[in-house]
Amino acid sequence: MNARFINAMKEAGVTGYRLSKRSGIPYTTISELTTGKKDINRRSVETVFKLASALGCEPVAIMNPTYVMDGVSGTYRNAKYCWRRKEEHMLLEVDYSGENYLIETPYRFCDCSKRQRYDYATELYIDAFIKAKQFSNETEEIIKRRAL
Repeated sequence: MNARFINAMKEAGVTGYRLSKRSGIPYTTISELTTGKKDINRRSVETVFKLASALGCEPVAIMNPTYVMDGVSGTYRNAKYCWRRKEEHMLLEVDYSGENYLIETPYRFCDCSKRQRYDYATELYIDAFIKAKQFSNETEEIIKRRAL
């Protein structure tokens, strides 16, 4: 936990004590973050901002990734879908015509500011899936006709 924060400290070449002095954040808080006792994503905005400023980076650079699409579900083009986290990536579960499918994606979907793009990505994945499914069905029909 807090790997990005720990890496930022290493890259800046600062100890917990030095970071405490630079940021004004108590050493005990920094120690709890570096040992994983506390989650940096659950600290106040002010704390994260002070730590990031003292490390010379943006706050998002020291926060743990969050998977904003995990559990997001809905219906698009008669396909029910639900996003699920799989390790560091996302799976798209699709129920189409009564059959269930899993689509693996290489994406994390962890930046809340891009949620609109993620919704668009959902539509793109499902559109491509439906087209592939239709193509597969048409190909099976052609093969059946040629076999007769």
